[in-house]
Amino acid sequence: MQLKFLLLIFISFTFVSIFANAWDNKRDAETEAEAQVEAFHGWKREAEAKAEAELEYWNDPIKREAGKY
Repeated sequence: MQLKFLLLIFISFTFVSIFANAWDNKRDAETEAEAQVEAFHGWKREAEAKAEAELEYWNDPIKREAGKY
């Protein structure tokens, strides 16, 4: 009886530790994915701002003429 009880406790702790580690790994993966998405959107915002500034530069005749010399 005592051996069955100890075996039950051991199996229970084993499953708890497996599920706890799986939960932590999933949470770490979600955090990493969110960081990658934020980095991509940051890069995209910077590229759009640069393209807009360049378009503004080329649409301004004074700046465009000044760039020739």
